[in-house]
Amino acid sequence: MEGDMEKEQRLKEQVELTKKQRNLQQDRKAFSNETQSKLRKMQTTIARLKKDYQNLVDELIARDATMQRNKSDMQKLISDDEEIKRCKREIAEEEDKQKDLDMKMSTLRQMILSEKEKLGGINATRDDYMHVQKQIRILENRLDKANQKFNDAMTHNNKLKAQIDSLRRERVIFENIYKLSLIHICRCRRRG
Repeated sequence: MEGDMEKEQRLKEQVELTKKQRNLQQDRKAFSNETQSKLRKMQTTIARLKKDYQNLVDELIARDATMQRNKSDMQKLISDDEEIKRCKREIAEEEDKQKDLDMKMSTLRQMILSEKEKLGGINATRDDYMHVQKQIRILENRLDKANQKFNDAMTHNNKLKAQIDSLRRERVIFENIYKLSLIHICRCRRRG
């Protein structure tokens, strides 16, 4: 009985561990997808900013030749330079964000691996399931053997009951014969 309770407890623990592992995998996938999406957006933004930066640099070079002709172009170049500096700052910020996300992903991967190790490895659930199935087969086999022994005992018991009933009937018959014999003996003594 304690073995059954222990097995039930193990099965419950196994189900809980399987649920936890499934939830961790789903969380990991969701986080990974979200992170990949953010990384793609950041990379697109960085590429756009780099392109803008290169365009601005090209524009500065082209305007450099005409800068001496127009003072108004000079002020435009100054504003473009400020735009370039702003773009550089944005690029640096995006690169920092990307590094932070990379570190978070690495940390999460480590956490997932450690959780898998706590659960007994990647194949722990399958191994536990196979072990439980083997125990079930063993216990079913024992149950079949016990049922067979019980049926054999019941057959033997029924034979003994039939023999006892037969002996009881014989006893009743012999008791009746004995009583009749006593009555007959008593009558013979009275007569004689």
